[in-house]
Amino acid sequence: MSSKLFLQQSARYFASANAEQSILSHWQQVIAQGNQAFQATEYQQALSEYQRAEQLSAQGMTLLLQTELAKSDQHEFADLLAAWVVTMHNIADCFVAQSLLQQAACQLYAAYEAMLRLAHHHNIFISNAAARHGQKCYQQWLMLEPYVMAKQHHDPAISSLLTGQVTLH
Repeated sequence: MSSKLFLQQSARYFASANAEQSILSHWQQVIAQGNQAFQATEYQQALSEYQRAEQLSAQGMTLLLQTELAKSDQHEFADLLAAWVVTMHNIADCFVAQSLLQQAACQLYAAYEAMLRLAHHHNIFISNAAARHGQKCYQQWLMLEPYVMAKQHHDPAISSLLTGQVTLH
């Protein structure tokens, strides 16, 4: 499933979500602005909006993780996690649209790495959600791998990424 199709499905879901989830509502607005810019091939503007959306979803997850999650909070966390992953894919799509494949690969790998860390969370609900999303991030990263590998011999940064010598956050 492409990240754009996943985004459309997620946007419909978030539109019907509880109004109390203001972070998700704000995320949806920012993502919509980014999508409009992306459709207009204004990639720098889209990237800026997607980065804002990434910060929103990351902040929401951080806030929830600072407390013991109630059952309802687990579902809100899962929604924020999905929003974060969609946003990371959209940022990668911006890079691909600009032929910046190395940056796209780094973005997807960073998302995958974050999901790996969360997959070890003590809360099984969070762990399972992260594992599912991690698979999607990894699959998308693998789709870029042939293009990245072709440039590996010419770019030491890519070589460092693929050999695990670069720490991504």
